[in-house]
Amino acid sequence: MVLLDLIKLSEKQKVIADVLYTPDYTQNIINYNQLVFLTVEKSLIRNTYFNRPEKREFFEYVKSQELSEIYFENIFQSLELTNELECKMMRESGFYMIERTKESSITDVQKLIEKHFGLI
Repeated sequence: MVLLDLIKLSEKQKVIADVLYTPDYTQNIINYNQLVFLTVEKSLIRNTYFNRPEKREFFEYVKSQELSEIYFENIFQSLELTNELECKMMRESGFYMIERTKESSITDVQKLIEKHFGLI
């Protein structure tokens, strides 16, 4: 439903949405110039994943558990594996992909996105 709403909105205006879809799902319905895959370098996951407001409550819950260190390790290993698999799919899809690294700034990523969409 979200994708249908985005397609409908994009008929009359430019729409930028932060959603998670895999390349195999999107490649048949979205053209190359309408999509950018954003990801993060695997080494940054442990230091950045819980630094988002929507993850704070989950972080606090896990932290309060007796086996929190084990839980966190399982979470991070799962995230790293998922990231690795998703990055592979993104690269193989042919769609434009930006992987944030330690050296990336928000401004750098924004400029790459704007350039891809022909906004600058």
